[in-house]
Amino acid sequence: YETTMLVSQDAILEWAGDGPPQRLEMAANPALRALADALLGLLTGDTGALVTLFEPTPLPAEQGWRLALVPKGQDLAALIDEVEVAGGRFVEEAVISEAGGDRTAITFDDFRTEPGTLDAAERAYFEQR
Repeated sequence: YETTMLVSQDAILEWAGDGPPQRLEMAANPALRALADALLGLLTGDTGALVTLFEPTPLPAEQGWRLALVPKGQDLAALIDEVEVAGGRFVEEAVISEAGGDRTAITFDDFRTEPGTLDAAERAYFEQR
């Protein structure tokens, strides 16, 4: 299913469907905090944070690069078995294998290195933060 998420340092807002967003507070859940730190590290390319949270292992790739990231801490390992990331200049794909057996695949495209301008709908997401 398709969902929109806004991940910040203190909460995750999730929109699924037409209803209002669900707010998940980081302070109330250490495992959620670990997951958010992992997502932010992945999305921002913060290799320092990723190495702190995961044990990286290079994987064979036809082109670009691929890494398997296995959680180091128990909080994160309770949620995630492994994250496999692949890309070239940017992270293009992340596949999260969850501890419960589910898998989430995230594909990134339309990369821009210059700041963009948010449209009205995008600004509305941040106003709810």
